[in-house]
Amino acid sequence: MRYIAAILSVMLLAVLSASAAGATDKLTVKLFIESPTAPAPLPAEKSELVKDGITLKSLVDALGPGWIKPNDGVGIIRWVFTDGRVLSVWPHSYTDAEVIVLSESHGQPGQMWWRLP
Repeated sequence: MRYIAAILSVMLLAVLSASAAGATDKLTVKLFIESPTAPAPLPAEKSELVKDGITLKSLVDALGPGWIKPNDGVGIIRWVFTDGRVLSVWPHSYTDAEVIVLSESHGQPGQMWWRLP
């Protein structure tokens, strides 16, 4: 009987932990706009707010919504700056807490990279 009670306790703990984790697995900011043309470029100084390991929510809070071309299909979000640089971000989970890693070799979800003018 104690064995069954122990198993039930572990199962209940797992369910409660999953529920608590799921509460933060959402996106509460407007992540991007969909348009055939890029919006007005951001001031170059705003690029200083982009740091390796920034969360997706912090990135959007700092820069505003990014831009995706209609029917792009991959889900890469871009921010264009007045100095000609373009920041590309490919989220993996599209959640507030997702950490985005700066990468020189782009092409993986959860990464961001710069395209220089």
